[in-house]
Amino acid sequence: MAILMQILELAHLSKTLTTGRGVGFPFQAEQNAFDGDGKASLISDPPPIKKFKRSLWSVKRSTRCDESSKPRQIKNMLDAPFYSRAAVETTLDGAKTTGVFEALDLHRFRNPIILAMLAVRVPRRRRWTFK
Repeated sequence: MAILMQILELAHLSKTLTTGRGVGFPFQAEQNAFDGDGKASLISDPPPIKKFKRSLWSVKRSTRCDESSKPRQIKNMLDAPFYSRAAVETTLDGAKTTGVFEALDLHRFRNPIILAMLAVRVPRRRRWTFK
């Protein structure tokens, strides 16, 4: 029951974020670059955002890359009705790169059918609790 309540709370949070009613909307992530020592610096002019092929569950996906580049999935790592993770190859500043890409569709997550699927699909261990 506690897990279902947390799922419903997350669904309510997604409604708050996606409808624009609440703190933190619209969310704009900073664009950072990391050097060899792990220090971050702000990217003043990030590359454009480009869409690429949807996941098997048709989750929309987009990433940043050079204007002349087209991102492509190299390896599917996880595909769900509302979430996708994959290795994606693209070009940044003229260099071919491969990175891990994630997409989360909270509109789909709120769907009552998806919530019901989660309750069945996610295995539960007996006597397991959140700590």
